[in-house]
Formats: sequence, structure tokens, C-alpha cells
Amino acid sequence: SLDDDDGEASAEGPVVGERQDADLSVRLPLRKLDELLTLFGDIIVNRSVVEERMGRLANMVRDSILSSDRLRDIGSQLDRQFETPMMLNGRNNNPMGGNRAVAPKFGGVVSGPNATPTDPDHRQWDALEMDQYGEFHRLSRGLVEGATDANSLSTEMEVLIREMEVALLRESRLSSRFQDSLLKARLVPLSSLVPRLYRAIRAIAVKYGKEFDLFIDGDDTEIDRGVYEDIAAPMLHLVRNAIFHGIETPDERLAAGKPVQGQIVISAHNEGTQLVVSVRDDGRGLNAAAIRSMAQARGLIDSFAQLSDREVINLIFQPGFSTAETITEEAGRGVGLDVVRDTLNRLRGNVEVDATVGQGSTFTLSIPISLQIQRVVLVRVADQTYALPLELVAQLVLLDYYPRAEGTTPALDVQGTRYPLVHMASYLNLMPSPISGNTPALLINSGTRHWALLVDAIAGRQEIVAKSLGPHLKNVPTVSGATVLGNGQVVLILDPLEMLTRPPRNANAGPVIPPPGTVLPMDQNNARGAVLGDQRVSLRPPAVATARPVPASPGGGVRTTPYILVVDDSPSVRRVVSATLKNAGWEVLTARDGQEALEIVAQRIPVGILLDIEMPRMDGYELMAALRKQPTYGDIPLIVLTSRAATKHQQRALQLGADAYVVKPYQDDQLLTTLNELVHVRPNGDPR
Repeated sequence: SLDDDDGEASAEGPVVGERQDADLSVRLPLRKLDELLTLFGDIIVNRSVVEERMGRLANMVRDSILSSDRLRDIGSQLDRQFETPMMLNGRNNNPMGGNRAVAPKFGGVVSGPNATPTDPDHRQWDALEMDQYGEFHRLSRGLVEGATDANSLSTEMEVLIREMEVALLRESRLSSRFQDSLLKARLVPLSSLVPRLYRAIRAIAVKYGKEFDLFIDGDDTEIDRGVYEDIAAPMLHLVRNAIFHGIETPDERLAAGKPVQGQIVISAHNEGTQLVVSVRDDGRGLNAAAIRSMAQARGLIDSFAQLSDREVINLIFQPGFSTAETITEEAGRGVGLDVVRDTLNRLRGNVEVDATVGQGSTFTLSIPISLQIQRVVLVRVADQTYALPLELVAQLVLLDYYPRAEGTTPALDVQGTRYPLVHMASYLNLMPSPISGNTPALLINSGTRHWALLVDAIAGRQEIVAKSLGPHLKNVPTVSGATVLGNGQVVLILDPLEMLTRPPRNANAGPVIPPPGTVLPMDQNNARGAVLGDQRVSLRPPAVATARPVPASPGGGVRTTPYILVVDDSPSVRRVVSATLKNAGWEVLTARDGQEALEIVAQRIPVGILLDIEMPRMDGYELMAALRKQPTYGDIPLIVLTSRAATKHQQRALQLGADAYVVKPYQDDQLLTTLNELVHVRPNGDPR
């Protein structure tokens, strides 16, 4: 019946609803997730390429707006300069040649060489007004209109670029959300490791008659599956050590006034992109004196070595070290904490120990949550770009903005902590740049050790996809991988902790770091700050920087990096020549004519000038004569870059003081060779 059907339907309805609401799941091999992450990494690289191309396109559109504005100004100047004289002359002269137009009395335009005016008084019209409607004026007006149209199109393109940048920003946010979801799919809770740890502790406790309570804090903390597999062995070793070496027997604990049951606490939490796991016990702790004696007996340290207790305790991570008096299945074989440290180093993490005799020990592990997609800081060293994991950099500072620490070796005093100064180039067997007051430094922390790592420049901050170097290069010291930037450049990813724990490769070739109290020159380019991502981040720490006098250049400007001045009235020539010089490492300023060039030189003296001959307002000949008349500018190398190849032009330029004469078209290598022969400093300011 219908009632029965309705009843069956109503009875089955909730069941169907429950199935629809059930939390369905599928089993997915880890390899598939890795493939998705690899594809997403390619998306990130492609996005970087698009962002870089967008930046270049935006610069080109801005240049086109300036060019169209200049064309419009030229057209307007032509109108103003020629309109009045031609009206007053009353002559039918046409400076551009060709047809002229006559305005009839009743409207319309009659044009052509055989045009017959319809107005009997056309001579009066022609003398007073007709020439302003001639071919020359039409061309000049057309020039203005064309430039205006080009400006309008460029403005519309600029608006479109801004809209595309907003879309890219939205896509970046969506990609970040997708990345988070994808990474979470690889995460497993740390609680899944607890049963293995408990079984290991319990087996040792039963064997040696010890009692304990195991507490877990943050067991819902999640970690990448690959990292989870790697961290399992170090965690097992630490909890075994806690029960075997740390927790005392019940009699010993009662004698020490402790509860019979020892406590082992495992805690885990996330700090940014790092997983922090600690294993703490309330047992014997670590005896620095006993460790020192054992290390001396094994020849790990000299008997006269002056080490602090913390440095002595860290000797337990040395290979072959053990404090066990007898060799058992659990201890005494010298294989243990050194493996823990090596595993953490391989994972780009670190391990720290804090112990007090009679109160217990705490081992803290810090591991990156994921190893594939990273945030890095890009640095420049000896004209090379390198990437350092951002989570390992505590702070970016400038060398002269923190007080110098006292001691035999140069160091910074950062809020009471001593950071020895080391130059990254010395560890990479590269020649470092000279030290200045604004040399950037990266503060690196590893447990109780600290470094201020000097670099030539901060190139930015970026999210990258770490790529493996393959089996043949995977064991290269200090290199953890590589990445491809948006411009196609391949950049090595370095591990600063591993690098700094090794001796410098060219310590003797490193820069001389002046002692405390030395007034260092300031580089105003670096003083503006480092560009990190889309924002310019100041490297000056708050409430620490002090104002200091800055040496001035002969022209009255602030001493800065050397630059080349390009003087040409053609925007395309300025752009092409500037690009060639910038690719060679030079800073470049440009001027449209000689007058503008003199204004720039008065503010900041260049190390060389490339100039054209034919320019408005002040041409190249006049500019050379003006520069050579003043002793301050008499030694600036002048290179004429022109299409005029006649001998008389070359002789005139050499008479006025030109140092070289280059005829367009030219080869980039030819121009750079000529420049290097005349300019006696390198782009970074070093003498040749």
C-alpha cells in the first residue's frame, strides 16, 4: 500500500542521511602525496616567474608613459614655437613641405597644391590665420594626439597590471591555503609514537626494577610523515636513556627524598615552522665532573682544557662517548647520542640538553615540520646568491647598529648575548667584500652557541621549493638542496648550522673586522634596509641605533656605491645601455640631456659618464666642455656613445676631453671593455 511504501521510505530515510553525513576516507599512498607536493612546487616556481615578468612589464609600461608624455610635450612645444611666427609672417611657407590648406569663408577645408580659395580676401586670411592650419600644424597636432592616445593606452595597461597583481595576490593566498591542506594530509599525530615509546621504557624498567610514570603533553601535535619516521629512533633512544641513566631505583629515590616512581614527561608543540619536542625526567641529572673525567680518559679533551659545565655536558654528543660503567644491551657501547645529533643535523634541526645534578635532565629537539616547501632569506656573497632557511635566522641586523662586545675576537653584543663575527665568504672559499658600518649580519643561534654571519647584501625573502641535488651531490657539506628562482636562477640552499660548525675554508683571506670603537664607513644603499618579500624591512633595531656623522663626497652628496651616468635623449638607448651596465653589476643613473646631467653630477659624482652628442638644451660637446672646465669633475672618464662616425666629430670630442669614442651600433663586450679600461674601481667599490 501507499502507507507501507511511505513507512519504508521514512524508515530508510535516516539511514541514507547517516551515510551521507558519515566522514568518508580513502587510503592514499604517501608516494601520491609526494607527487602532489612536487606538482605544487612547480606551481610555486611558475608563480615566481609570473611575478617577475609582471614586475618587468610594469616597469616597461611606466617607461612608455614617460615616453608618451615626452612626445606630447614635444608636440606642444612645436605648436607654441611655430604658431605665432607663422601667423605674423603672413607667408605661405611650409617648413614641412607638401600641401598647404586654405580655410574657406563658409567652413570646410580646401587643400592641395592647385586648391582654389573660395574667399576673395584669402590673402588677408592667409597672412593672419591660414598658416596655422597648414600641413606642419596638422602633423604637430597629430603628434600630440598620438602621444595622448599612447598615454591613455599605457594608463589603461597600468590599471590592468594592478588588477592582475591583485589577482596574483589572491592566487597566492589560495595557494597558501592549498599548500597548508596538502601538507596537513601528510601529517600524523605524535601520539601514534607513544605506544612504541611506552613499551621501550616499560621493558627497561621491569628489567632493572625501576618504577615510573609517563606523561604526554601535546600528543595531538602533528608532524610530517617523513620526519616522523626519522625522529622515531632518536626519541626511542632518549626515553631509554631517561629510564636507564636518569631514573634511579626505588631505594635510591627514597634516600634522595624523591617519590618512588620517577617521572618522564614528553611534550611537543609547534613554533612557527618548527616542531619542538622535549624529553624530561626527574632523575639523577648529568654530572659535569664525571663527564669531564670520562672525556679526558677517552682523549676527547685535554686535561688543561678550560670548558664551562655546559660545554662539558655537550661532550655527551661526541661519537663513542658513554658514562655507563658496564656494557649491556641498553648502554655502554658508545653508540647513542651522537646518532641523535647526526639525525637532527640531517633533518636541519638541533638538539639541546639542560641538566642539574640530582634534579633531572631535559633534552629538547627542534625539527622543521616539512622539508620540501620552505621560507628562505636570500643573501649575496661575492656576487653569488644563496638561500638560508628563515627559521634558522634569529634576526637581521647591521654591523654598526649594535655595540661591539669586549674580547679577543670581534663580536656583537646583542642584548647581553655575545655573537662572534664571521664572514660567510670565508666558509665558502670566496673573496669577501670590504666591511662597512652597514654590512648586513644574520644572527644565528644553535643551543648555547651564537654567530653573527656577515654577508654582502640581503637579496630578499621568498617561499621556495627545495629540490634534491641527487645521489651524487647529496653529501656535499653545508649544502642541503637547491631551488629555482622566478628569473630562472638556480640557487643553493645552505645549512648555516652545519657550515658554522666547520672550520673556515679561507680564514686568512677573510676581511679584517675592525676592533670595537672603530668608526666604519656607512653605505647609504644598505642603510635604507633590506627588501624582504613585498615590504622593505629596516635592519635598524629599535632603540639601539645612534646617529653618527657620515662622510660626504666632494660633490656634497653622501658617500655611496659607485655609479655610471648615462646621458642620452633617447629613452630606448638609455634603457638598453642601462640594462647592459646593470647586468655587469653597476649602479646606473640616467639623464635626458647635458643640463640634466650636470644637475645629477652636482649631487653625486659618477665614476664614469657615457654621453651622446646630439641632445636638446645642452648637447654632448657642451657637456664635455662644462665638465672639463671644473677641476672637481676633470678626472671623470667620458665615453662618447653616438651614431656620428665622421672623423670631424671624433676629433671635436677628443679636443673637448673625451676619453673614448664608441660608434653605434656597438657590441656590449666592446662597451664594457672600454669602460673597464677607463674606470679604476669595480662596481662594488673595490679598486681594480
